[in-house]
Amino acid sequence: YFREKEAAVLRNMDRFDNCIIACGGGTPCFFDNMDWMNRYGITVFLDESPETIFHHLENDKTVRPLLPAGKEGLQDFIKEKSAERYGWYKQSKIILGPAELERNGIKKLLEWIKENE
Repeated sequence: YFREKEAAVLRNMDRFDNCIIACGGGTPCFFDNMDWMNRYGITVFLDESPETIFHHLENDKTVRPLLPAGKEGLQDFIKEKSAERYGWYKQSKIILGPAELERNGIKKLLEWIKENE
């Protein structure tokens, strides 16, 4: 039910111009959402390691229903989901790895947008 509602909301986003939509990690993996996002927008995959993602989430107080409690469970969950979803994420129009995120990620993104306008 949640994924169906998520897909419906996503498909209503095409009426907005010049906005950023930060979708959840599972969004690209259901109902051809990745194809839809690539057709109607510029998709960006921030390609961080599972260890970096864990570091960002381990002290996060945000309620995330899918995340398990405890550090060990969280690490395993992140590794598993990252591996499952990587194929969808790699379909993004722009992929920024850790080095690019630190140095010139925004520059690369802006250059891509300018070239593809």
